[in-house]
Amino acid sequence: TRTHARTHTHTHTHTHTHTRIHTRIYKFVTHTFAREQVHFTSDCSAGNMNGAKCAACIAAVLFVLFAFVVKGTKSIICYKCNSKYDPRCGDPFNPYTIGLVDCNLTEVPSHLQGKEPVICRKTVQRIHSNIRIVRDCGYVEDPVHDDQDCYSRLGSHDIDVTHCSCTSDMCNGSTNIISNGSSYTIFVTIIATAAVYTAMGFFLNIQH
Repeated sequence: TRTHARTHTHTHTHTHTHTRIHTRIYKFVTHTFAREQVHFTSDCSAGNMNGAKCAACIAAVLFVLFAFVVKGTKSIICYKCNSKYDPRCGDPFNPYTIGLVDCNLTEVPSHLQGKEPVICRKTVQRIHSNIRIVRDCGYVEDPVHDDQDCYSRLGSHDIDVTHCSCTSDMCNGSTNIISNGSSYTIFVTIIATAAVYTAMGFFLNIQH
């Protein structure tokens, strides 16, 4: 029991740490982009930067954003908890009470070394009259079942296990976890789109 308590405390602290990290990253990116956009706009519009220098600055901003988007698409953010140690992990699930983890920053299970996290999982285990729900990162894709309805397998000793898997951020936080798209991808897409429109405005100002 003491071991389980220590394990849960470590996982819960680890989870909230990553949540704070992602919040800081989002704020840093959005604030930095907004600040630099104002600087570039004013400098280019006022003629304080020549066309080549202004274009170089725009290219640098777009390159950083592109790198951010590419790196972001390789990572998946999931809920990670176990209702045996934390009742809040069960259904009905309140996503605001459980922290998120960047699966790329979590420890890879020993039997999955060398693999990258690509999905979020939700497993419902029914053992006699007891129900345990586990939400975690997943490392093995299953094209047949990913982003589809959950499926069940009946094992021995009255053990019934329901498996759910999905490929978008935070998708294992609902009862039916069929993916509806990645909020993180939407976020970076908006930022990248704003950068493109800003760049177009810069070049139009240069031409005038």
